Amino acid sequence: MKRITIKEPIWSKKAIGIATWKVTDNLIISISYVNKHGIRIFPYDYFIEKEKVIKYPIMQLKNNVTVYIVPIKDLKIYKKETNNKNNKDE
Repeated sequence: MKRITIKEPIWSKKAIGIATWKVTDNLIISISYVNKHGIRIFPYDYFIEKEKVIKYPIMQLKNNVTVYIVPIKDLKIYKKETNNKNNKDE
């Protein structure tokens, strides 16, 4: 899995843009945007599979970067797998 950070969503599309060259594996996405009160609007890490990302439409940005347009509603909240070992005194 590859971890990436998105600075700001594409508000008009309620989506994020993921550079095509970054989609080499499944993604864990953090959206670092904060509102005027300094609060993160999207406080979780999100997960999406590479196979899903490459099916979304592509858009060329002004700086010649090509991105996949992924709707935020299609991202899953990422829950880190932890080992739930019971520590029992024996």
